Order: sequence, then structure tokens, then C-alpha cells
Amino acid sequence: MSGYIIRPASACKFLLLNVFYLSLHSGCAVVEAPPPLAPGEFELRGKVSVADGAQRFSARIIWQYAPSGFAMELWGPLGQGRVRLEGDSEALAIVDAEGRIVRQGTPDAVMREQLGWTLPLAALANWARGVPTPDLPVEAEQFDAAGRLVSFTQLGWTIACAGHQSVASAAGLRWLPAKVTARRSGYKVRMVVSQWRL
Repeated sequence: MSGYIIRPASACKFLLLNVFYLSLHSGCAVVEAPPPLAPGEFELRGKVSVADGAQRFSARIIWQYAPSGFAMELWGPLGQGRVRLEGDSEALAIVDAEGRIVRQGTPDAVMREQLGWTLPLAALANWARGVPTPDLPVEAEQFDAAGRLVSFTQLGWTIACAGHQSVASAAGLRWLPAKVTARRSGYKVRMVVSQWRL
């Protein structure tokens, strides 16, 4: 017999380490960064909850926004009740999981009829980014010690922004809120953002 001994445990450990190393590096080679978004566009992922009197609703959300229109996917636990909202501030369509248009019309009417609640879509894209909607009156602005806007009132809604995080964009770093709460006379919308992309 030859003068060395093969130790199966050591050999397997060495083999596994090499496989892990190669898969790690090959994985890094194929992962590409998502394409940059145009100015004014964003994508966010997180959770949204709506309380309207006794009614309560909560869902996961993926919101892709551009000044020309938006797409918002909402779904409950285990992907149940998945719907897609497509449109702009003037018109809205609700699309089911099979791609069928369930209802279309004005945003407020469609959302109230099909979802049982509504959101101020014309302003929400700005509020989600922690800023008032331009060209509309804004009141009661409050800033934190770093000069970030953390609270304001607009269109009869009180908006609170918290947990600001630094997000890279083509124009440089921006501070965007991780939590946004909008309240108006017993109505409350709360959005918790887990991921921003600009």
C-alpha cells in the first residue's frame, strides 16, 4: 500500500469549500444591477395598511411609479387576493391575478367599489417620498434636526414621515422615509417601505 491515508471527512470538507467558493464567484459574475430609472420614477416594496372606520386592510405592495402612470401590486398572506392597479391620477384599472380587467374608471370610484377603501393617488407618490405635492397649499411643516421634513398637512391630510434612509439615484443620494402615515378624520394609511429604487 502507499504511504498516505485519505481522510473522507477532510476531503469532503475541502471539496465543499471549493464548490462554495466557485458558486459564490460565479453567482457574483451573473448578477447584474437593475437598470437605472428615469428622473421622477421610483419603485418601492413593502407593506401598506388602510383603516377606514371599522374597516381594516393590509397587504404587501410593489409600486412602480413614473410621471406618466403607475402600476401597484397588492396581495395578502401567501399571495392571496393578488391584484394590480394600473393607471394615473385620472383613470384606474384593477387587474386580477389572471390578467383580467375587473373594473376601470376614476381612481376614487374604482377603489371604493372594488377594494372598499381609497387613497389620494394624485398626491400619494409625493407623500411616499416625504414631500408635499407641488403647486398645492401645504401647512404645519415640521423638520427634524437634520433639516428633513417629517410632518406636514396637505389636502386635509396630515402626513408623518419617519425612519429616513439614504437611497442612491442618478442625481446622487436622497433621504427617503421608511415609514409614511397619512391621517384624515378617522381614515389612516400607513406604508412601511423595505426597499427603495430610484
